[in-house]
Amino acid sequence: MHLLRGFFVLSDIKQKIKKIVRPLYLPITRILYRTGHITWPTKSYEIWLFIQFLLFKSRPKVIVELGSGRSTHYFSEYCQKKGSSLLSIEQNKSYLRKNKVGLKSSFIKAEGLYHIPIKEDWFDVEKLNQIIADNRIDFILVDAPGGGGGGVRNSSIGNAFLKKITRQSSVIVIDDFHRNEVKRSVSVFLSDRKSKYTSFLLSYNVSDNQQNEILFLVKPELSQSCVNFISLFELEHISLEFSWSSLEDLRM
Repeated sequence: MHLLRGFFVLSDIKQKIKKIVRPLYLPITRILYRTGHITWPTKSYEIWLFIQFLLFKSRPKVIVELGSGRSTHYFSEYCQKKGSSLLSIEQNKSYLRKNKVGLKSSFIKAEGLYHIPIKEDWFDVEKLNQIIADNRIDFILVDAPGGGGGGVRNSSIGNAFLKKITRQSSVIVIDDFHRNEVKRSVSVFLSDRKSKYTSFLLSYNVSDNQQNEILFLVKPELSQSCVNFISLFELEHISLEFSWSSLEDLRM
């Protein structure tokens, strides 16, 4: 009887602790993300394979990524060996610093990495224009802003900017496509170019109970090569159906 009573007392204490800790979880996590003490889960090996394949096939001269991270290493190595240019935009100074150290430790030039703060609800467009405006963007990965550093993905400012700079892009990659705000953003800034790209939607696990999605938009001349690659490397198990019509109800 005493053991049973002790069990219920312990359970009650645990519930009280959870109620106290739960409201603190998000603020503490954001602080740890901002300071770089913990990092976001990275994409699966299959996704990195597909990204590298697209680099190989599209041979971009200018690559832009919004959100530095593991991808910065792949892009930087490609640009260093192929003589291309990388413009990597990051809102978190600690992440940017860690990336530069990591690149140098891997004997890769830490070039083209920029810290651009959030202004209103997106990156500071005035500062972005100084870096990106006059460049033709061949390949772009959109994986920011958001997370622990503020900003939103479905921003009217951001959508207008993305619409402008991706006009001539051969490959557009949108991470976090499982989130409705990201889907809304895509439906806005690519609304006039739906027929100009072939879409490939892939999924990847970031934890035991969390699955993310990433959307690849490629020019038609690359589409058959992508189909062949997905088949050859047996990526069908992570391929998902995608249709532009599925985004219409989400538009704001």
